[in-house]
Amino acid sequence: MKKVLTLAVILCSSTAFSAPLIVDSFNFGNPGIFYAGVPAAPTTIGPVTETLLTEVIGGTRKSTLAVNTFAGGVISLSTFSGVLNHSNPAGGDSDATFLYDNFSNIDFTQGGANTFIQAVFISTDLGTVLDITLDDGANSNTQSITAPAGGAQSLYFNLTAFSGAGVDVTSVDKVTVKISGPSALDSRLDFVETSPTVVPEPGTMGLMSLGLLALARRRR
Repeated sequence: MKKVLTLAVILCSSTAFSAPLIVDSFNFGNPGIFYAGVPAAPTTIGPVTETLLTEVIGGTRKSTLAVNTFAGGVISLSTFSGVLNHSNPAGGDSDATFLYDNFSNIDFTQGGANTFIQAVFISTDLGTVLDITLDDGANSNTQSITAPAGGAQSLYFNLTAFSGAGVDVTSVDKVTVKISGPSALDSRLDFVETSPTVVPEPGTMGLMSLGLLALARRRR
C-alpha cells in the first residue's frame, strides 16, 4: 500500500517556461507525528511547526494529524529520504494537513505562465481525497479531487477554479494541502512544486495517467 504524490503548478505557455516554485520538497524537516491511542480518538495532534526549512515555501511547514477512528496499531506521519509517509493501520482513519503561511503575495501563475496545480500519484491502493486550499488574505477556496486506487496518475487543479471563487491567485498568502487517508492506507507524498510540464488541454484537468514521471522526479 504505497503511493508517491507530487504536487505542482503546470505551465501552459507554449513559448516560455518559468522556473519551478517549490512549495515543499520534503527533503528537509520531519513532522514526526505518531499516534497509538492516547488520547482517545477522535483527536487532533499538532500543529507541529518546523521553521528555517530549505525547499519549503516561506521556510515554514505546519503539520497536523487529525485522528478520526482508531482500532490499534500506530498511525504515523513522518518523512524519510525526501518522502512524506502517512500510514493508517487497519481500523484507523486520519487526515494529514500541511499549512504554509510564512509568506505573502506570491503569484502562483508566475506571470500568467501557470494555469494548473498538478498532483502526481505513483500508486495508491485505496481511494484518497486530495484537497488544496489557496488563500489571498481576503478570500480562500478549496478544490478537491479523489484519486482512485490504481497505478501512476495525475490530478490537475485549474487555478481558474480558485480565481473564479474569488481568490487572487496572483497574490497568495497561504496554501493548505490535505490528504484524507482511509483505514489501512499507506501513502507517500514526494514533493509539492510548480512545474514546467505542459498540460495538453484544460479539459484534461482531473485524473490523468502519469506520462512524464521521470521529469517530475528529475531532482531525485
